[in-house]
Amino acid sequence: MEILLNKRDIFREKYLVWGNYIYILSLCIYIAINYIRGTMLAVSGQTIFHVTLLASTLCLIKILIFNNFDRYKYLFMIIFLLFLFSLGRQSLDYDMYYYTIFIFGAEGIEFRKILKTFILAVSSVMTVTILSSIFNLIPNIEVGRSASPVLRYSLGALYPTDFAARVFCLILAYIALKKFILSLPEYIGIIAIIFTINLVTDTRLDTILMILILVCCILKKYLEKLIAYLGSKKINLLILLFIFINIILPYIYTPNNVILRKLDNLLSTRLYFGNLAFKNYNVDLLGQYIYQVGNGGIHHSPITNYFFIDVSYVRILMMQGLVAFIYTLFLICKNSSNFIENKLYFYEFMLLMVVLSAAIDHHFWEISFNFTLLATFSKLTCSERNLDYEGINNSRN
Repeated sequence: MEILLNKRDIFREKYLVWGNYIYILSLCIYIAINYIRGTMLAVSGQTIFHVTLLASTLCLIKILIFNNFDRYKYLFMIIFLLFLFSLGRQSLDYDMYYYTIFIFGAEGIEFRKILKTFILAVSSVMTVTILSSIFNLIPNIEVGRSASPVLRYSLGALYPTDFAARVFCLILAYIALKKFILSLPEYIGIIAIIFTINLVTDTRLDTILMILILVCCILKKYLEKLIAYLGSKKINLLILLFIFINIILPYIYTPNNVILRKLDNLLSTRLYFGNLAFKNYNVDLLGQYIYQVGNGGIHHSPITNYFFIDVSYVRILMMQGLVAFIYTLFLICKNSSNFIENKLYFYEFMLLMVVLSAAIDHHFWEISFNFTLLATFSKLTCSERNLDYEGINNSRN
């Protein structure tokens, strides 16, 4: 084993750049196919599986040859991936397993390169699906709200809210790459995009999230001071509190409570269906399959048995199980601590926006939506940080 590792280290030092190329290529492929899975493009499940397998295999090659892991880290990684694979067999959802492969694979890769890859892959597939739906090459799902004449369009996605969520993630990735500092033309352009998305998809909650990103840009200096003052421990406690509130509210939901009923209306019945999940299923340690019927895609008859868990936190807890839920919390807190301790506050804004979005969207472990967890082992260059706030941490003492 030692001889193999020594030979690998010699090879890795000589051809390290090829490891970066392999990872970026595999990531681009996986993001693209993960995106396509959620569109009306006529791609079979078998094709999606084979392309996903290709991307993850390339990433594993990068890990085995180019990662700076010792034998114990490799052993832990293999055991943990096998464990996540077994969880996927329980829930019939392998997103966490494949995503984790790319988390390990990101070791030594600059996070800014990952952001650029995400933007390129998502914007490319998004352009194809939008044009395909406009020219009637694929269906453009049209749905309406009850007691409202407004039509909502999906532009090639399975549902209008999915498309709005993708635009939110794309805007977030771009602004994170810009360190939450925008020029006037960029503000105007993003405001125009938000207005257009709201007009086309009529998605209130995702629109609010997109507006909040711009608010973070405007109040960047004040928010940086606040985060620096609170520190990573208090921020992580607030994150955990927010997540547990999103678990507790659907658990205790009852339509007899006026406050909860109004909150449920604001959240488009997310509390009601979360409560239904808790009533019909127990929280399993290692996950379970939960049959769900959503509004996405084409339905040839009215849906009479709709049931879908939209809140990511409830979805992970009920489908992937308690262990996977704890793993998710660990990754969120670890990345939050890394960003704050390295004074990369703009990345912390990015993570906090994803934490907020996970309360209304079910895409937390889908790599074509959430890119933030790829920062776990990636290279965070501290030279990016805002040096104006180097001394803020001392103000707490």
